[in-house]
Amino acid sequence: MSNYYYNSSRWGFGSTSSNGFSGDIRTPSSFDDRSQAGNRSSNANDHISINSSANSSWYTATAIGLGDNSSIYTGGGDDSIHISARATGANTNAWAMRDSDIDTGSGDDYVSLNASTNSRRWDPAYGAENSSIDLGDGNDRLYINATANGNGWGSIKAY
Repeated sequence: MSNYYYNSSRWGFGSTSSNGFSGDIRTPSSFDDRSQAGNRSSNANDHISINSSANSSWYTATAIGLGDNSSIYTGGGDDSIHISARATGANTNAWAMRDSDIDTGSGDDYVSLNASTNSRRWDPAYGAENSSIDLGDGNDRLYINATANGNGWGSIKAY
């Protein structure tokens, strides 16, 4: 089993932005050639956790769990991926997954995407936007949750 953890947190009075992960994650079990993965099994059970949070007292807080054309490839095995993004402040935006791809290969996989916002004005929360998720063959579970909370004027929306 391989475990991967990515945490990002930003706090400030002005605009803040937090990107949990940008880039590509290829676990050893995702390699086609065993020599690329060393002596690792090609059916490893991988666990990936990405947490992003942003807090701004006065302006915009933006949190993105997996974004900027990023990719996660875990290959075969019973994999679990947990991605969360949370933004709190005057104006907030949160995406669990934006402009990115997840491919878990075959196996009994679990993917959980959570985005939440808490704002004084406007605060869209997006579970997944402009992204693709391929869970492959197996008894898979996919959960996408977006929660928006507000206590002032403006537009409160979750997608």
